[in-house]
Amino acid sequence: GGGNNLAITGDAVFGDAAGDTVTGLGTLSVSGTTQVGTNTITSAGTQTYTGALTVAASAATATFTTTDSAILVSSTTTLSANATFSTGSGNVTFTGAVDGANTLVVNSTGATTFTAAVGGTTQLASVTTNAGGTTAINGGVVSTSGAQNYNDNATLGANTSITATTATFNGTVVGGGNNLAITGDAVFGDAAGDTVTGLGTLSVSGTTQVGTNTITSAGTQTYTGALTVAASAATATFTTTDSAILVSSTTTLSANATFSTGSGNVTFTGAVDGANTLVVNSTGATTFTAAVGGTTQLASVTTNAGGTTAINGGVVSTSGAQNYNDNATLGANTSITATTATFNGTVVGGGNNLAITGDAVFGD
Repeated sequence: GGGNNLAITGDAVFGDAAGDTVTGLGTLSVSGTTQVGTNTITSAGTQTYTGALTVAASAATATFTTTDSAILVSSTTTLSANATFSTGSGNVTFTGAVDGANTLVVNSTGATTFTAAVGGTTQLASVTTNAGGTTAINGGVVSTSGAQNYNDNATLGANTSITATTATFNGTVVGGGNNLAITGDAVFGDAAGDTVTGLGTLSVSGTTQVGTNTITSAGTQTYTGALTVAASAATATFTTTDSAILVSSTTTLSANATFSTGSGNVTFTGAVDGANTLVVNSTGATTFTAAVGGTTQLASVTTNAGGTTAINGGVVSTSGAQNYNDNATLGANTSITATTATFNGTVVGGGNNLAITGDAVFGD
């Protein structure tokens, strides 16, 4: 391009082989549809694709590059080959649906925006955004056959369904009151400050790794697979507004964890292990269905006043204290190991045995 602008009124086809590169443009604009069969489209300024954008198979991997300038696709994007958009600080906006069984990489320290569904008709292979900038998921759906990696801060502009082998959020997630449902595994944060806030509800069908110190939703949180609190969290706080938290599989505490649900119930269906503290603040029902500390002792267990705690797994073992400040019930013969086990509410045994290894306090 010699640094000159190229404006096409009508449709455009760039290349029928990967080596048919387009370079040195000032700006590029196409009013109609665009088919990209080359592996390189480079401009110093903006790239604007008003009609549908198709990355043809011949491209293998098409790289769209600007120098700190925006790329705008105003219609649909179809990936018949892999595509990478690199814009420095320039924004990248996909106004229409994005489909195609290939990888999509967006490298921008500006704003990346998905206005419509991604992979809603044909799953993408994967989606990756780089660190820095933001990603706005506004179309309600992101579906990939492989992984999704959001390395920048993400926002939800609608109730959002994500399907992936693993969806990883290595920045903050701001829900805007919208629900987030993940089909597959999930990773939230690789640092304590990668907070997840403002969700309506949160559900994960696979395993969940929490590396942030904050996961907050107004409604329920449902973890169907194993829940792991990673060391990076330091202390992870799971919070709802009078709504339940359910962990349907095991819980592993590689850092401290606090569950605060107002009047919402908290249920640990699987074993709870890990040499860290567990605090449950709920005026509803707290239920331990399986052993707590049976494989790896917890540091301590504390429940707040109000509500109930059902110890149904037969074992609660900590290297430090256990403090039950609400009313407790035993659903099985129960062995408690602690420096001191304190019950500051009623204890109803249901005919089961209670054996405490350590000191005990019954009532205040």
